[in-house]
Amino acid sequence: MYSKPAGTTAVPNSTIESSKFNAVVDDLVADANAARPITAGGTGATSAASARTALAVPGTATANTFTATQTWSKGADVASATALTLGDDGNYFDITGTTTVTSIATKGVGTVVNLHFDASLILTHHATDLILPGAANITTAAGDEAEFVEYATGDWRCTNYTFAA
Repeated sequence: MYSKPAGTTAVPNSTIESSKFNAVVDDLVADANAARPITAGGTGATSAASARTALAVPGTATANTFTATQTWSKGADVASATALTLGDDGNYFDITGTTTVTSIATKGVGTVVNLHFDASLILTHHATDLILPGAANITTAAGDEAEFVEYATGDWRCTNYTFAA
């Protein structure tokens, strides 16, 4: 709890002593720049990393560690295309149509997506753009699913492929 220093109460028609006035201002400046304790609505820290530690925020110091079930959003259906462009509305997409897919547009390195195929189409293996299991093309069937990770800008690796039948 803050208390003003003795002798600093203003009295009408009196001269202000600069040393006492400056001491009060210095105290206020120091307090305004100090880490706010958690009990006062602060984080108890002066940096984001220290705040996460002080508040015991799980998994955010250096990595996003999952501590509960993670639910991916179902994005809008995506029409198959030679250069497949996935939406920004999810990580799980139904791929409609039968157009051969040779690449997937970038969503950001580290992005993981799951694609559910509604029809038969060809995924064309490429050494960097679209790496598929066994370095071979895949002919999908309705109900097949593939998981991809973008490992470099615009370069995707299929990390799992599940056949519907």
